[in-house]
Amino acid sequence: MKKPNLDLKVINQKLDDLEASQYGGINLRYADLSEGDLRGTDLRYADLRYADLRYADLRYADLRYADLSGADLSDADLRGIDLSDADLSGTDLSDTDLRGTDLREADLRGTDLRYANLREADLRGTDLRYANLIGANLIGADLREADLSDANLIGADLRETDLSDANLIGVDLREADLSDANLIGVDLREADLSDANLSDADLREADLSDANLSDANFSGACLEKAILRQRIPRRSLLSSIKEASYHLVQITIKAISEEELNESATGISGRTFLRSRWSNRSSS
Repeated sequence: MKKPNLDLKVINQKLDDLEASQYGGINLRYADLSEGDLRGTDLRYADLRYADLRYADLRYADLRYADLSGADLSDADLRGIDLSDADLSGTDLSDTDLRGTDLREADLRGTDLRYANLREADLRGTDLRYANLIGANLIGADLREADLSDANLIGADLRETDLSDANLIGVDLREADLSDANLIGVDLREADLSDANLSDADLREADLSDANLSDANFSGACLEKAILRQRIPRRSLLSSIKEASYHLVQITIKAISEEELNESATGISGRTFLRSRWSNRSSS
């Protein structure tokens, strides 16, 4: 059956009765779909740029390859929705329910995801550069190979999240909870992890060069072969992770000055290469 060719450019046009319809690919630019019931709707390839979808019910809708750039989806229900390969750049998704949503390879650059619920969402390979994820719930989410460079994740809940091989350069993770997270091979250069909880996180081969680790909790974390080049005094760095229970192998630390290096226990000038094994054996 041929899909209807609908042009819904007119602002404020209501589409409350599209439940389970087959309108994929239509033009809904600037449409007012606020509070609409769009459950199960086929909106593949739809043009939803700048559409008003506030409080809309989009559960289990198919929005693959849809263009939602600039749309307002604040407070919408997006549980179980398929947004893989969709363009959501600059979209307002604050306070939205995105539990279990498929966002693989989606474009979320600069998207507002403050306090959004992304629990167990699939965000593999997603572009989240400059996204605002303050206070977002990402518990158990799959962020493998996602690009979160320069994103804001202050106070976000990332417990048990899989971030392996993700790009987190310059990301703001102040006061974020990354306990039990998979951070294997993650690029955290110049990230701000001050006051973050990284207890029991897996940071093997992660790059934390020049990251801010002040008051971060690394207890029980694994930092085997991690890179920790720092522009802070070596003694301050070691103090910030002194409670950790892990094997620290081949960690590279760059101290601020020659003088501080001379005062260090190694007495080696230039870069200090620390090849030691630290284990908290108090529990054994």
